[in-house]
Amino acid sequence: MSGNVTMVKSATCALPRIGKYPIDFSRPETHVRMLRNGPKYRLFSNAFAAIVRGKKVLDIGTGSGILSLLCVAHGAARVVAIDRAPVTEMTRAVLAQYRQGNKVHLWEGDVFDLDDSVSDFDVIVSETIGYLGFEENVVSILSHARLHFGNSRTVVIPTEMDVLLEPTKIGSREGNRNPHLTVEVTDLPGFERLSLKNPLKLGMPSSHVHTVAETWRATASQTVDAVAFYFDARLFGATRITNRENPCWPYCIVPLECPIQVDKGESLMCRSHLEPSARQTYCVSVCLQDRNGKVLTDCSFESTEVRADLLPPAPNTVDAVIQEVENVMRSLDLYDKLA
Repeated sequence: MSGNVTMVKSATCALPRIGKYPIDFSRPETHVRMLRNGPKYRLFSNAFAAIVRGKKVLDIGTGSGILSLLCVAHGAARVVAIDRAPVTEMTRAVLAQYRQGNKVHLWEGDVFDLDDSVSDFDVIVSETIGYLGFEENVVSILSHARLHFGNSRTVVIPTEMDVLLEPTKIGSREGNRNPHLTVEVTDLPGFERLSLKNPLKLGMPSSHVHTVAETWRATASQTVDAVAFYFDARLFGATRITNRENPCWPYCIVPLECPIQVDKGESLMCRSHLEPSARQTYCVSVCLQDRNGKVLTDCSFESTEVRADLLPPAPNTVDAVIQEVENVMRSLDLYDKLA
């Protein structure tokens, strides 16, 4: 493996730097949970199989290195992976397990600090899709990367993303009154979506501020006390990926300050607004409005206030990460191409 860590030169950057997240990416247990999502990596693998052969690939926020290894297994000519310390210590340990791991060139730092002379990648990939959709800064990351390290033909993966907001009810269960990540299904029957979706194209110039609104109509009278956040992204071609109805992929529940009663036939708008702050995080506001735009209930919080302690426990060792990467590769019949 190429164990060299390249320190990159600083560059002026107008895009927001988001460095604080609801979960701690320096902890191996975070990556163990991510790697246990077999359906996600099968979809990424399918997308890479269609595009990366013979191509130069930049993998931003590589973490365990799983996406870089998938690109190598599917015939990428060159793969550059970048992440911040101390995550890269884990990445190096994973790559060292594979004979083909030396085809991944690992750089340590922030993508916004990469020297612009390192450019002309054919494919740019990133797994920085947040539980609130945008709070891991995927929009700015891919916009900056395609502008500085790609060209007009460069493909970014994911290519587009949408955030889905759904009214729901969680009740007064203890410990669930703050925004939190969960894999528990909390569907609220009796609503039908009225709004049409308009996914955001990634890798293009875009606003740093993200506002999403979903309109629903009640088909039965009921109480709403929370909003569920999901994402729906297109990786490449027809391959799409979402954490909606995926028991392996957490999503975010935002309890509302005041539950509201919605009568049959009434319309309800769920609206969210995310704006980067100087604290390297996102300020988030969520509200429910009636058909006339009147705010019925709302709340606001920092994206780092989203609790992750309700997620299932996972081993917190690099060895566990190494084993989970191997499990993914074997499940995809790609292990022998790398070992």
